[in-house]
Amino acid sequence: MKKLLAGLLAVILTMSLVACGESSGGNSASESSGASETSTSGDSGRTDDFNRTELLKKQSEKVLGKGESSEISVNTDIADKNYIELDIKSDGKIIGTFEYSDVNDPAKKNAEEFFIEPSEGTTEFRQFLDAFREGSRATYNKKFEKITFKNLEDKECKFEIIRLSVSDRKLPTKDTEIYIGSGDIKLGIDLSCGGSITYLERTDYDGNKLEEVIRDGNVVVDLEASANCDEKLSDKVNLINIADRGREIQQSYYAEVDEKNGYTRVECDTAGFMQKWPYNPVQGGDCHNNQSQIIDYRADENSIYVKVRALDWAQDNVTTKSYMENIYTIKDDMVYVDNRFVDWTGFYGEIGLHTNELPAVYIIQSFSNFVCYTGSSPWTNGELTIERSLGFWGSGAHTNNNHTEDWFAWVNANNFGVGVYVPNTGAYASGRVNQSVSSKYVGNSNAYQSAMYNDYLYNKAEPSSLYTNCYVSNTSYTAPVITTSMKEYVPMSYTYVLAVDYVSVMRNNFKALAASETIKNENIKAWA
Repeated sequence: MKKLLAGLLAVILTMSLVACGESSGGNSASESSGASETSTSGDSGRTDDFNRTELLKKQSEKVLGKGESSEISVNTDIADKNYIELDIKSDGKIIGTFEYSDVNDPAKKNAEEFFIEPSEGTTEFRQFLDAFREGSRATYNKKFEKITFKNLEDKECKFEIIRLSVSDRKLPTKDTEIYIGSGDIKLGIDLSCGGSITYLERTDYDGNKLEEVIRDGNVVVDLEASANCDEKLSDKVNLINIADRGREIQQSYYAEVDEKNGYTRVECDTAGFMQKWPYNPVQGGDCHNNQSQIIDYRADENSIYVKVRALDWAQDNVTTKSYMENIYTIKDDMVYVDNRFVDWTGFYGEIGLHTNELPAVYIIQSFSNFVCYTGSSPWTNGELTIERSLGFWGSGAHTNNNHTEDWFAWVNANNFGVGVYVPNTGAYASGRVNQSVSSKYVGNSNAYQSAMYNDYLYNKAEPSSLYTNCYVSNTSYTAPVITTSMKEYVPMSYTYVLAVDYVSVMRNNFKALAASETIKNENIKAWA
């Protein structure tokens, strides 16, 4: 399966993305285009029919010196089409810019930058323009004016446009959650939350149902729990906390930069206190509940691919110059996730050290016991560390740097829960908003106050009760972390595995993965 994923990743990750930015400066050369209309079905893995407008035919190869730019005129009315298809060859790093205006108001203009990585062959770059998310900047019918390319190398760069087209492929603005299922696992990702994991369910376990109940005044999630308690809430339990766009299971990175690097920090309310926040691309969105920009996605019954331009967490609807990519698959009742990140902001000066979440994991609060192994003899069934009353992670509740088996789990009193295996990390930050699992604690009974529930663009189901775990503010959090300095233009990638099971079973499954060396995560040290 990893060979299949690696092949898929090699093809898909050659695509690059876009977001809002100013047009590039430098030397420019101008070239005009012609446009033609075609209809295509099933192109490049897409099964939907759509109309395509060709904006540029094959262009002659161009050579850019250090810092030089090339401008190509397009001047074509693309109406309500927003899906860009660019096939390009480049032997160096390039920043590109799509520039367009409102057909009905030419003074209203927008520019979206994108990043092309060097490739020996043709890069198939695909992007949705910023027209579908809440808070988007370009919902109007468009005239595509021009495209520019700027060389980022310290030497000459050669590039060649093979084709530039736009089609009427659209992103959904309702029913944005996409599901795949295999065996007894159901996984959901939400496009309005940057394609992060928003749903994880164990649909069956040896004929038993996982249920959410009130037992002895506590909010409990357990197998066939209603047989031993007074009040059954639900037997379709989402195990992921999605109280806001900073929860979920998602990519999140940091750069220790400020004014000396060309970055202005703003204050952010975190757990009730204000602090000036570092540069922090977050897949789901920002602290103001804005949505990240989906660049592209693919989905079939077996896998999901998504590419996103993340928002900067503390800023208000500021799209970062970064790309996050995910591939989700399910095998043997476990979820495999391939993550890739590259930042192309171009900060100047030295970037300081900061921890990075690989990934950020938010599990339902009813799974309140933290389990890991920190001994010196990994995979020998040594005694596990079990933390039953962790405090807030921001206070350093659990920051052990010696997780020698590369996994952790959040479980209930019967040692059933969610485990995550992330090779080649070792250091974890873990904790809870509040130790209590009681229904009397307001953080366990405020589902209807969730930003995610109240944002109707999500079109999610109504909570079954005040205690619906996925929506409440209390949560169990862990992030495997590395402390490093973000390297501009250098991709970082890694794979992690999710399991929903008893601790003993998931530990054995993770042990088998470790023995097979299927997942090495060597590129997790790309910024070392």
